[in-house]
Amino acid sequence: MTDAILTVSAAPTCPPQRAPEEGGSGEGGREPEFPDTRQPITGIFCVTREDTTLRQSRNPPAAARFKGAVLKEISPWLFRTFGASAVHQAFDSLPAELSRGLNFSAPHFGALTSAWYDALTYHHMLDALLALQPDVNRTNLARDAARTVLNQTLRGIYGKLFGLMATPPLYARYVQKLWDMHYDTGTVTIVHKAPNFTAHTVEGWAGHHPFVCEMNRQSGAIVYAMMGLKNVRIQQQRCATPRCEAVYLWDL
Repeated sequence: MTDAILTVSAAPTCPPQRAPEEGGSGEGGREPEFPDTRQPITGIFCVTREDTTLRQSRNPPAAARFKGAVLKEISPWLFRTFGASAVHQAFDSLPAELSRGLNFSAPHFGALTSAWYDALTYHHMLDALLALQPDVNRTNLARDAARTVLNQTLRGIYGKLFGLMATPPLYARYVQKLWDMHYDTGTVTIVHKAPNFTAHTVEGWAGHHPFVCEMNRQSGAIVYAMMGLKNVRIQQQRCATPRCEAVYLWDL
């Protein structure tokens, strides 16, 4: 039996917000430029949480882990997009320590929904599969993957949780809980600057992968659209670990 100590900040506070610089998208260390919505700000709120740290006295976990639910949610998209042969080849290319406990022939690679797996597993598989389609628009690919994952997620055990997040303020309140159901590192912050735009930040995600990060940003836009918001789009975004950002805008 592994002894574990769970440490959670009891009173999370929002990090100080730096003034955005002009032209804030793209690589580098600059903040995204928040758009002028020409709307009065009726309220500003911020919900975040300090990282949850899991310390184990024996058999320390991998540097970054993900729940088996991730493989369950994304596996239908992998097979539909790349084909069984390519997915099989990518799976077979995994080092033995990453494929241990998984089985290509089993549904969802035999992953247990609530079990933790090394994040390098999806790093290796995605790198191998994406290399087969170098000319495909990655944003469109990530959006399609995100929609598939959300359809899987919201039909499952997280459906009730999404019911609690059916408005932007509640989404900000519960998004960390949803994140923690998939990854063991990373702090998600959502700041609403006006009634129709919001800034998302993910910091300290040790399992960061550029394509999965793009999927997560696209997921934000899809979730807001599922709330009934109109013409949701990503106005600014930046993928620059350890801090990745996206600004979402919609019509009032």
